[in-house]
Amino acid sequence: MSETYLLEDLLNRYLYSERPAGWFGEKEFSDVYKDFLCDDSCSSSRILPIEVLSWEEKNCIIFTDIRKIYCSIMPSYAGDEIIEGYLTTDLEKSEDKIVLLPTTDYPDNIWIFYNMAVEKRARAVIFYDYYPHRKRRIVVSGEWGYWYNKSVRPPIPVAHIRLEDLYTLKKMINKKISMYVSSEKKFSTGYIVEAYFPGRKDDEIIISAHHDSWFTGFRDDIIGVLTLYMIKRRLNKYKKTLENSMRLISFTAEELLISSRSFLSPSL
Repeated sequence: MSETYLLEDLLNRYLYSERPAGWFGEKEFSDVYKDFLCDDSCSSSRILPIEVLSWEEKNCIIFTDIRKIYCSIMPSYAGDEIIEGYLTTDLEKSEDKIVLLPTTDYPDNIWIFYNMAVEKRARAVIFYDYYPHRKRRIVVSGEWGYWYNKSVRPPIPVAHIRLEDLYTLKKMINKKISMYVSSEKKFSTGYIVEAYFPGRKDDEIIISAHHDSWFTGFRDDIIGVLTLYMIKRRLNKYKKTLENSMRLISFTAEELLISSRSFLSPSL
């Protein structure tokens, strides 16, 4: 089979679906991807298993007098509960209410507005997107720090809806709605994939990506996974004249201390 066919098969089988760290197919993917990164060009390769906290959504539904809306839960909230409350768009006056907020121009800032809603004692938060047909997952914790602590459970439920569903919720401002959210966290095993290409010098160049993602994860991080593969193809041509040694690494749960930072610390 051609290399192009094998690459398309890799995308179709593993990379066009949601892949939280420790997902059930990660070991199989890692075996296949290792062979992609290290065929006859690298001197060594390995797969390193690590313990991760896997997260999975079960249900996310918003009930209104008009219709029900299917939503997506923001990780790493975990629980199974029904929340009722009056809907508001006023963050400052969201105590004991469900607050509806935009994702902002920079969606990663969702965690800041979530923390503000927690401090205002809101019952839950619903974020809506600026773009149609789009759902997001942004990790929140309720803590004022941009890191991931697997022991922290976000204190109130948080969900995301498509822009198309915003028009229904806008009609429910100052009216009572309810949410059913169900998700779980559990310990699992994730895998780090590495390929090593020796050069004439001892100095190393490390290029990394990560293969876990929310939803399809095109930008975060299918692009990175495919970039490693394209770099490997170039290294096939220049391996005999390579100055610096190179390590191509695909991480899982790259935010965790036991993943990317601990793995690379001996080389830094």
